[in-house]
Amino acid sequence: MMVIQAARRLFDWDRLEDSPSLQTIRRLLAALPDGKSKVGNAGKSYG
Repeated sequence: MMVIQAARRLFDWDRLEDSPSLQTIRRLLAALPDGKSKVGNAGKSYG
């Protein structure tokens, strides 16, 4: 008989705050890349 283990969820959604604090939002925005490096190469052609 093969036993399949129940997997934990990838992200624990139950631990999220209902209303995040300003400090939490600032930390999130500081962790996100600004994307400037990708914008500079958007119009260039390499062919």
